[in-house]
Amino acid sequence: MSTRLGRWGGLVSIIVVAVGLSSCSRALGDPPVANRGDHVDTYHGTAVADPYRWLEAAESDEAREWVEAQDRYARDLVDGWPGRDEIRDRIRAGAEHTRYLQPVERGGRYFFLQVDPSFTRLSLLLAEDVEDADRVLIQADSLAEHGLLLERIVWPSPDGNRVAFAVGQLGSRWMTAHVLDVVAGEMLADSIHGLVGGLSSISWDEDGSGFFYDRFEDPAGGDSLTAPIRREQVFYHELGTPQAEDREVMASPDPDNVFLTHQITDDHELLVITARHGANATDAVYVKHVDMPAERPGLLIADNQGAFTFVGSAGSKLWLYTTLDAPNGRVVVVDADSSSGSPVFTDLIAEGEIPFDVWTANGTRAVGGRIIAALRQDSRLLVRLFDENGTQTGEVALPYLGSIWSGFLGNQNSDEVFYVLSGFADPGTVYRLDLKTGQSSVFRRPELPFDPAAFVIRQVFYSGPAGDRIPMYVGHHRDVTPDGTRPVMLYGYGFGSWSAAPWYRAHMAEWMRSGGVFALPALRGGGEYGETWHEAGIRRSRQNAIDDYIASADWLVQQGMATPERLVAETNSAGGSLLAAAVNQRPDLFGAVILGFPVLDMLRYDEFTGAARWRSEFGSPADSADFATLLAYSPVHNLEPGTCYPPMMVTPGSRDETTPALHAFKFVAAAQYAQGCANPILLRVSWNAGHRYGEDLEKSIDNFTDQLSFLFMMLGK
Repeated sequence: MSTRLGRWGGLVSIIVVAVGLSSCSRALGDPPVANRGDHVDTYHGTAVADPYRWLEAAESDEAREWVEAQDRYARDLVDGWPGRDEIRDRIRAGAEHTRYLQPVERGGRYFFLQVDPSFTRLSLLLAEDVEDADRVLIQADSLAEHGLLLERIVWPSPDGNRVAFAVGQLGSRWMTAHVLDVVAGEMLADSIHGLVGGLSSISWDEDGSGFFYDRFEDPAGGDSLTAPIRREQVFYHELGTPQAEDREVMASPDPDNVFLTHQITDDHELLVITARHGANATDAVYVKHVDMPAERPGLLIADNQGAFTFVGSAGSKLWLYTTLDAPNGRVVVVDADSSSGSPVFTDLIAEGEIPFDVWTANGTRAVGGRIIAALRQDSRLLVRLFDENGTQTGEVALPYLGSIWSGFLGNQNSDEVFYVLSGFADPGTVYRLDLKTGQSSVFRRPELPFDPAAFVIRQVFYSGPAGDRIPMYVGHHRDVTPDGTRPVMLYGYGFGSWSAAPWYRAHMAEWMRSGGVFALPALRGGGEYGETWHEAGIRRSRQNAIDDYIASADWLVQQGMATPERLVAETNSAGGSLLAAAVNQRPDLFGAVILGFPVLDMLRYDEFTGAARWRSEFGSPADSADFATLLAYSPVHNLEPGTCYPPMMVTPGSRDETTPALHAFKFVAAAQYAQGCANPILLRVSWNAGHRYGEDLEKSIDNFTDQLSFLFMMLGK
């Protein structure tokens, strides 16, 4: 056995010592008690108690005092574990590397982002050629000195002489766009407010004299933590003019429920605007001619037909990916000049048995006279090439079994495309695909303190609730055998058509390097088997996804790969409600639980920030049938007093504008009240950190260190 894996034996002995520590930790006293209020809401004639409603006012003195006391309690407990410093050092070694996002080529220049290990501080780099040395245009450290960070996407002008970028305050999604003159090396005076990170974008016109962008209404009273993100509008900005003079192009037809995306075709003829209706996940598509400023966007495809994503164009013919009449997806051609609301759709790439991968950003794109498409076969990624007539011309061999979490970026007039491939032991290597040869070569890769080839990633199939065959990835060090003696961390998500595929997290690499096993099952609600699979796990069918997760855990135990005492339930973000519901329903199946910045109050989730757009996934509490489903599994509302729940650590960000920390606060208060045994339920807060906006490297390492320290303490019981 390797020296590294030998440390698991050392960790085991430390854990045994920690058993005594557990009793000492209880000497810290019981966790701070949350006052139970008498607030009651009535939904469709059903009275529902909400005793911790007061914790939604997170900045109130009462809530702040309780949260701070909970956080101290959690940190005091894990700080007492003697192996914490060693774990922290090893997580740091796996985290202190620089990664890159794939470049955008414009005018022969390559613009790309360099990302620090916490994935929040980004620098903008420029290379004049693929083989050229990098030049720093915007330095993350300089922004950080002013409490600012760079958005994860930049927008160079078509000639590459200028680049637009967005910056925001640390911990916030609200952004301001600026423009850098690359040739002169000077900032222009233009300043565009009201952008939201992850939602807003910029589309330049052909001569680089201006651009289209979308912005949102400023939060009421300036409170961005819980205020809804609403009233999106597309504007045109001419360089050198104040934002107040920008021309409105289009406003959202439903300020609270419809979100807009836009792009200009590569020939700069058409502006395509997609209006996504958050309640039913269908799109309306609008089109206008770029060279006709006064023209309003005309309705091309009416809402309630299906979801549509722009792929490319040939003159007035638009190529759109859609699930309309095709659960596995297809690419259709539609004439932009029809503007009827009900155009004729012609298949370019017909629906097949293998579904398109809808989660990968730019997963289906027209590049270099071809269409490149990512598909999923039993959750494994396939990349195929088609000509402009829709005929398959080849398949791209990926360097290893992993996930493309960012790609494909290229131009219809270019013979190259860039993508980022990630795995359990690779934070993300940027590859350049030569479309003439079909060969991938490394553009930029991170430097790591370990050999990614020392890790095994394999695919198994578990038996679903109805006996169906469902894929699951299992990752571990090559010297480890998952035989039930090793702790197993089981991740669950099943949301938004996300396909479960390997991706990197520094603490997870350390978990595996220390002898642990990581398991990643496909769940209904994801995109592994197309839209039918996705729809089978959302809204009123959400229990199916919960059942899939429970079935994957049962299967691991039945196969002798795990034991309930050493099986960890782990997730983050939108997966929080699924995983917490599974633990509520089967607390006997898990030895510990980690919930990162989760959604947990399913009766009020859509009241805050931009979560209204998730109604198509979770359902709406305003709908009586949706309400019945939500109430039946909502983690906050389904904790049974006197039940022995596994040890839990819940880790929100105090300034999370995606999944507000109030979810974690209310759940922890309710779980501590219900807990029927001595297993701790901890609230560990990342202060001044957002969903992915603001947790710097030190906070990230501390967060992951506390998670693993907690798990090693609890699994030693």
